[in-house]
Amino acid sequence: MIADYIGISFNELDCYALVRKFYKNELNIDLIDVGCYYKDYNNDSKFLLKSHLVFQEYAKQWQKVDDVQFGDVIAMRLDSRLPRIVTHFAIVINKSEMIHTTINGDSRIEPINRYKNLIEGFYRHADSNI
Repeated sequence: MIADYIGISFNELDCYALVRKFYKNELNIDLIDVGCYYKDYNNDSKFLLKSHLVFQEYAKQWQKVDDVQFGDVIAMRLDSRLPRIVTHFAIVINKSEMIHTTINGDSRIEPINRYKNLIEGFYRHADSNI
């Protein structure tokens, strides 16, 4: 199951598209398509602000959780130029590992702890049975 999501190029699926694919295939939940942060924004702060506002509304479907489980989504503030805006997402594999993709590499498993200072929170979708 997780092996199906490893090694996918960022050009094929950005971080949020990876989450969308996982949620559709594994949990049968259709997540909205909000576009790609890196492909669409072109250093356009208005685009980023719009995306942030969309995510704030969309966030109402998600519950912030402390008891992290397989399939939860990690929201991160990865862009140092925008330290208060969530710009990256990953999927929890277990309490210590996540799968994600970045512009610098294909999708991969990494320790959650490596990103601990960038994590805004862990979220569970209202329709998931995790």
